Amino acid sequence: MQAFRVATVVPGALRHTRMARGSRGWGWYLKHKQQGDDAFIRDRPPTPFDWDAAPAAPRKRAYVEIAIAGENIGKVEFELASDLLPVTCKNFLQLCTGAATGPDGAPLTYKGTPIHTLAKGVGLMGGDVEGGNGKKSHSGLGKRYFRDEGFFIPHSSEGLLTMANSGIDTNGSQFYVTIGPAPHMDGRSVAFGRVVGGMDVVRRVFGLFSVKAKPVSKVVITDCDALP
Repeated sequence: MQAFRVATVVPGALRHTRMARGSRGWGWYLKHKQQGDDAFIRDRPPTPFDWDAAPAAPRKRAYVEIAIAGENIGKVEFELASDLLPVTCKNFLQLCTGAATGPDGAPLTYKGTPIHTLAKGVGLMGGDVEGGNGKKSHSGLGKRYFRDEGFFIPHSSEGLLTMANSGIDTNGSQFYVTIGPAPHMDGRSVAFGRVVGGMDVVRRVFGLFSVKAKPVSKVVITDCDALP
């Protein structure tokens, strides 16, 4: 019978790991061991966020236009929490405007990329600016991934714009738009915006027939940009 491995637990590590929403066991323990209590400042449980409260600075906006099987069905407009999460919002804007470039110097943009997944219990998923098939992700900040900026906005309603990732601090280009409350994403995905126009477009796409969460009809972002 194989013996269990015994490790010395850093004082306070388990307390912080349990308090961090979306904790992932050993990975979060190692994060605390390496960085101490400061590692979890950004990972506090989400609290109610008042979108209608006056922001410290004007919030930025952006849109994506969507087509199903070659037919444009409308725009989805987003208000970004740029006053609270400036880095995450800048990443999204860079990819909407086409101002970002990849490792080979080619432009990175959401334009022409698919909505590749209709995730049950979450919503639409898209934004693969590098592979175009949902298997890759590259940020608009000059590097593949960037850190979780903060889990401040709870996934408590439909129409939230939130980052997709493959683990701690792996934000790139892919994103979700929620179709309803998704509390299981709190502490795991950084919500950074909300739909302020075109929620009917989101619902129409989510209602498409899909096989293993992949829409049978081709759904593409045909245009995108910042809004004034």
